[in-house]
Amino acid sequence: MTLTTIFSIGLRLIAFAVTGLLTQDGVWLTAAAAIPAGLLAVYVASRIFRVISREMVMRAVGSCCSRAARSLIARGLG
Repeated sequence: MTLTTIFSIGLRLIAFAVTGLLTQDGVWLTAAAAIPAGLLAVYVASRIFRVISREMVMRAVGSCCSRAARSLIARGLG
């Protein structure tokens, strides 16, 4: 982790503690569920990253940008 990330997470934890968000019902249960899900997502993403080529990524990004542009044009016209 970078220093910026650690600083950001630390400030958020302090802010949540000061405002009382860490003592609300369900916060720790949600965190307990979110952490394994996040770790699983990182694992799956790293496996996919090793398999796909740069060209495939560029095609996927281009496709997403193209769909977003068509959606914006359709909204603007209609």
